[in-house]
Amino acid sequence: MTPREPASTCGPRSPGHPPGRSRGGRGEGPARPGRWPHAEAGAGPADALSGRERRVAERAAAGASNREIAEELFVTVRTVESHLSNVYRKLGVELRTDLPAALTTSLRTTRA
Repeated sequence: MTPREPASTCGPRSPGHPPGRSRGGRGEGPARPGRWPHAEAGAGPADALSGRERRVAERAAAGASNREIAEELFVTVRTVESHLSNVYRKLGVELRTDLPAALTTSLRTTRA
């Protein structure tokens, strides 16, 4: 194979590899159902949260510290911080003190 030849001319694919699909990478293959619920029509901001983000957000809204949340969920404090950053971005929240209202409002609008 020369550097300019397409990969399709390199020979057969490995056994068991489905034809017409590459071996990986982001955005390839069918989407997993429920993976990105915020992309569905009519989904609210709270639906955009992953299960772990929701659990972290609920504990933070109840007043638990990042360290307490980390110990309770068996993750690192850095993981809790990362989940909370995602939660704040997805819910449009800037302050931790605004989290309870954002969760309540978001859940109310998605269930109505």
